[in-house]
Amino acid sequence: MDLEASKKDSNYISRKELYLIRKEKLLKEIQSAERLMEKDVEPLRIADEFIHGMFKLMEDGITRRNSNLSKKEIDKKIREILTFTEKIKKNRIRGKDHWQK
Repeated sequence: MDLEASKKDSNYISRKELYLIRKEKLLKEIQSAERLMEKDVEPLRIADEFIHGMFKLMEDGITRRNSNLSKKEIDKKIREILTFTEKIKKNRIRGKDHWQK
């Protein structure tokens, strides 16, 4: 098996393809933002709906993986995930000192 066949088998995306995907995604986001601005939708409402959707996706994912958990247990798992994420953010090395080491 040559390299090209190997790349196709592993769903390899070239840099150019990745660039085009990102470019298209950015254009869609700009068009979406323009539509929202035309409708005079408040940014806080958009953010609230986005955050609510994120929590709903997390809840659905946990429920799919652990169908035996109660609503209270699912909420506890979400809090654990958020706490873990905060710990990771706090422990990151930040600033220009990071690059000097």
